[in-house]
Amino acid sequence: MKRNTPKPAVNRRAISILPWLLLALMALLGGIAIIFLLLNQGGPDREPVENLYGDLVYIFSAIIGGAVGALIAARRSRNPIGWILLGVALIQVVEDVFSGYSGYGLVTQPGALPGAIFAAWFAQWMWTPPFAALLFGILLYPTGELLSRRWRIVAWVGLLGVAALLLSAALASELFVGSGEPPLAFPNPFGLIDAKSIVEPILNPLAFGLVLVSLFAALVSLIIRFRRARADERQQLKWFTYTVAIAIVTLPLAGAVLGTWAQVVQNLAFLLVPIAVGVAILK
Repeated sequence: MKRNTPKPAVNRRAISILPWLLLALMALLGGIAIIFLLLNQGGPDREPVENLYGDLVYIFSAIIGGAVGALIAARRSRNPIGWILLGVALIQVVEDVFSGYSGYGLVTQPGALPGAIFAAWFAQWMWTPPFAALLFGILLYPTGELLSRRWRIVAWVGLLGVAALLLSAALASELFVGSGEPPLAFPNPFGLIDAKSIVEPILNPLAFGLVLVSLFAALVSLIIRFRRARADERQQLKWFTYTVAIAIVTLPLAGAVLGTWAQVVQNLAFLLVPIAVGVAILK
């Protein structure tokens, strides 16, 4: 008779260390992104000073949000919320590195860096995965589980929309580099889809429609979860709801009052969301 060999136990110490290693990597990449941001200020793609400060705040906000995610992941490793926050922040910083690298190698000092066109390709589609993270963050908050198996259809619809966005950006005929209006266009080495006749008028509206429908359904699940919640879970949902409301209200107010400096305040406002999530889950 065969004996069932026990599965190897998960090394909890390794799991608790992994978030901090990822955070250290994120901090290193954030520093590289800032270097490229400053280097690109010396070229033709120079940004207004308010946009520069907005970009700097964005990078620091991503690192702080990643730190909150690392703290949750280290202490509540089975709750995916911490890993989602950490993953989103890491993607944001990596995207900034690729964007800065491609900007320097294609615009500021053309030909100075190898593979700049491929960095531009990565930067062009890396903004799409955070939509999936946002969807799952709402669907799973705060327990880390769906309300029921029926809500899987919402996740699949959202993933389909995000996949369509990613493919349309990755396979578009042109790569857009720089912060100018409009940004400079370069031929995409992997371009298979015409950007102006297919991506912009057809694929993007369809993909964004799927993503928005799934996000709306996820918000409905959050409302249902709040109505069913008791005690601690209800307080966790309140923390999340209030901070998201503050961040959303800040968008038009900052734009109306601060004008071109609004980006700085808006990035700081959205930083409240991961901080509130961290306080609510770890409290």
